[in-house]
Amino acid sequence: MVDVSHKEYLNEKCGYNLDKIIEIYDHHFESISYRKEILGDRAVIEPVGACATLITELAVQHKLLDQLSDNAIKLLYTAIISHTLNFQVGVTTERDRKMSVVLRDIINKRKILSSDWIQHYFQEVEQGIRKNPLESIHEDLKSGFHFGKSIFTYTIGQLELRNGHAFVETYKDDIIQEVVKYNDSNHL
Repeated sequence: MVDVSHKEYLNEKCGYNLDKIIEIYDHHFESISYRKEILGDRAVIEPVGACATLITELAVQHKLLDQLSDNAIKLLYTAIISHTLNFQVGVTTERDRKMSVVLRDIINKRKILSSDWIQHYFQEVEQGIRKNPLESIHEDLKSGFHFGKSIFTYTIGQLELRNGHAFVETYKDDIIQEVVKYNDSNHL
């Protein structure tokens, strides 16, 4: 499994039984002790901006990059770009940047993405969100997060937008309504 967020989301929302999972690669630290307890060394959870970075590093380590399909290369590259918001968020690491360069070199060699792919990608994502903002907000909400020693459970959503401030101002009431509805339906 890759990029699994937290155990409650996997078990309750996706129907995955963690007891049957062989290996996890992730960059989310929620439920890390549970995963380490169940999987031990087979739970690879490291502080990078994108889980695709870990998978790309694994492919490099095992000399498998050349065997990956064009689609796999494009998906790994897009995941790194997406999760780091094109290297603009604080969780971005040098490892993310390095693996994106490795993938971009393959992309250029195989000529499988245009040079302006990143701009097109973020435009398409934003158009999809703006086309149906309420559904986009609802689909991206997750709960069960605790920060530090807080006794509160947090619900978090993340949308990839170039001008998030304007979106929040426009849809502030809808965002609040969706979070409340989500929390009510999840008994939070």
